[in-house]
Amino acid sequence: MNQLDQNRVAPLNYNLSLLSSVEPHEPKKKSAFGAWLVIMGLKQAEFELKREHRSGYLDDLYLTAEMVSGKEVQLRKWKDVDEYSMKDANKMSEISGSGLELYYEAKMNHNYKLFFGDSDDLGKRQEALKIYHLIIKGKNNTYQLLTFLYKSNYDEANYTLRDDVSGYDVSDDVTPDTLIVFNGLELYDKMAWFDKTKKYDDKQNIRKMYQKATASYENLKKFVEERTLN
Repeated sequence: MNQLDQNRVAPLNYNLSLLSSVEPHEPKKKSAFGAWLVIMGLKQAEFELKREHRSGYLDDLYLTAEMVSGKEVQLRKWKDVDEYSMKDANKMSEISGSGLELYYEAKMNHNYKLFFGDSDDLGKRQEALKIYHLIIKGKNNTYQLLTFLYKSNYDEANYTLRDDVSGYDVSDDVTPDTLIVFNGLELYDKMAWFDKTKKYDDKQNIRKMYQKATASYENLKKFVEERTLN
């Protein structure tokens, strides 16, 4: 069996990390009706889904919000970022009852850059720390489940638009977005929770989400098992 075939049947082992937090796009000036308008907006956070050496290859990817018994599942299948459109994004909540977004950009060695968002029915970005899961389907039809807690820490007050509109002056108080990731059963390890949260100022509140996160994971496992042959 060659290396390619070995990787196709090897267990999945992907890790999720934060590449960049939510931050403003570079401002742009646009002329309209004899005046100059300043076009501003926010960049979504960027994540890396990285494959560990010689582990299996990803075939498909799904993002879910916290899974609560008795409530409709909020799930989004990934799409190539080149397929992104505002029309698509605006329809997400209407179609599925979920404002989840998940886009990817393929990188070398079966690694991926991910862009994901979550908004309410009115299109407002979710700002609280929330529980999410990634369902990773391998080419060998096995699954890896990642649970992560994420919160955007973007604060408009930390970015001051320069007078010449060339960019922003950024405060030293900028805090990276919160991302805490657990691989499978690691979620039940309270020492892992301690280690992964100790750098955060609100670590005590984060640790209180243990019961909600593990309950969501139980519902996730049941959901996946009932819909697959594994």
